[in-house]
Amino acid sequence: MLGEFLAYDLDNYKGASPTAAELTSQINIGVRFVSRQIYQFDPNITLTLDTTAIKQDLRDTTTPRVSRKVLKPVAVYINGNPLYRADGRGIGLWSLDEFNRYRTNWRTQDAGTPNAAAFDGRYLWLNPKPSAVLSNNAIAGQYLAADLINSNDDSNPPDLPEELHEAVVRIAADFAADPNVSEQEGLQRLQRYAMKAGADIADIRRRNMRFAHSFGSVRGHYTSNLIQT
Repeated sequence: MLGEFLAYDLDNYKGASPTAAELTSQINIGVRFVSRQIYQFDPNITLTLDTTAIKQDLRDTTTPRVSRKVLKPVAVYINGNPLYRADGRGIGLWSLDEFNRYRTNWRTQDAGTPNAAAFDGRYLWLNPKPSAVLSNNAIAGQYLAADLINSNDDSNPPDLPEELHEAVVRIAADFAADPNVSEQEGLQRLQRYAMKAGADIADIRRRNMRFAHSFGSVRGHYTSNLIQT
């Protein structure tokens, strides 16, 4: 389908006969773009704890710690139990600043069962450091759809709603014709040429964000007790 869109009025910057690997790479630009746009959310991303580290690398590809590419966790579950925000009033994550202020020994604390978590964009920091792998560990959060290995393999479609598959190819065609096109311009072009796809993206994004909001907060909020006793 990518070739069909490009043949209409665009040229692939890879030339007239791009390889299968080049086409797959271009399709994957569309997959990642649409995945981010719809705020793709999974409430049960498997987390495998590394007991040698206080921080869990969520982008480790050698020994993956998560079953999906986590972009933004909103809740963490350890041993089947949710971790709470710094104020204790709801499920969610702390910030590293809150670790520094309210758990000053968090870097040197003895290992145990984690009861607080923070996220810095790549690493999930746990306190205390896990003393065991435990079980039923999970993250609820925004994730990035996995790249396709072979875009010609119909038995392995992208991890996206079927109604957005055309949007993936149209976005890929824009980037294949102009690799310097901005994401905003790519989305504007999609909305001009495939209004239904643009509307579907907006609708699914709203749905996913409402779903994510029900799970907790990315950053906890701590309120000091100012009443003197």
